[in-house]
Amino acid sequence: MNTKKLLLVDDELSILRSYARDLSVQKYDVTTAMDAETAIELIRSTSFNLVVTDVAMPGLSGMHVVAEAKKRDAQVCVILLTGCGDFESAVQALRLGADDYLLKPVDSDELLLRIEELLHRQEKRQQERCCPTH
Repeated sequence: MNTKKLLLVDDELSILRSYARDLSVQKYDVTTAMDAETAIELIRSTSFNLVVTDVAMPGLSGMHVVAEAKKRDAQVCVILLTGCGDFESAVQALRLGADDYLLKPVDSDELLLRIEELLHRQEKRQQERCCPTH
């Protein structure tokens, strides 16, 4: 099985390091960025299977990361994390193509579960596109 490539984006270094460590232990290839601008540069130059991004960051928001990730690859999975979720931002995230929207603090086990579910669905979609059943 291929190692799945994940991009984690959060302006809080402790959160970024914690999630990166926990996901690397699960054998994911993890890349990190501390702001949306860096994340967008990475998205433009690298293919990721899944992106986890904070919504509220200095400069561009996580919504920009979602839009750029989906523009680059409509099949990429995106999870948005926020400390101050409201209905409007959740709707906006879903309209941009986010696959999941979680309120911080998110337990690493819960995040891992959501990531595994999304990557499993992504893999099934790819198999169906590759080898459709009649």
